[in-house]
Amino acid sequence: MATVVTKLFNIVQPERAYFGQKDIQQTVVLRTLVRDLHIPIDLKVCPTVREHDGLALSSRNAYLLPTQRDDALTLWLSLQAGQEAYAKNADATPPVILEAARSALSESINRSHGRVSLDYLSFVHPETLHSLSETDPSKGGILVGAIFLQGGTRTVRLIDNVILM
Repeated sequence: MATVVTKLFNIVQPERAYFGQKDIQQTVVLRTLVRDLHIPIDLKVCPTVREHDGLALSSRNAYLLPTQRDDALTLWLSLQAGQEAYAKNADATPPVILEAARSALSESINRSHGRVSLDYLSFVHPETLHSLSETDPSKGGILVGAIFLQGGTRTVRLIDNVILM
């Protein structure tokens, strides 16, 4: 991804580039690339666009079967639980935030009868993506996650995140 985007930036030489927050890991990699290679471009991260129920818009949503669509909110609801734990206490540690998210996720996974499985759920540094054990009030962190949705012969992987600052 980084090589393709670098080639595009070199060919087009835009002043600005816009990327979605939903793919936050890619935007962090690109920010580092732009900084390290001194590429004269202003990267803008745009908020995740969501459907009426909160599901992040994604081309992968088109692959969801009706039962998978119902289960797809599992990740968003767990991220919201982590966000609420942080909002209630801005000094909340990453383990507290993760526990709130994992608890909500566990409940949803149990209700799904094996249709939902966790890929990962982490609280990471906003610039390095390293897992955080403590929050830096000046930098905050990002609660990131991915789940697999099973349905018939089809498995769909969804990613999402919330920025906590």
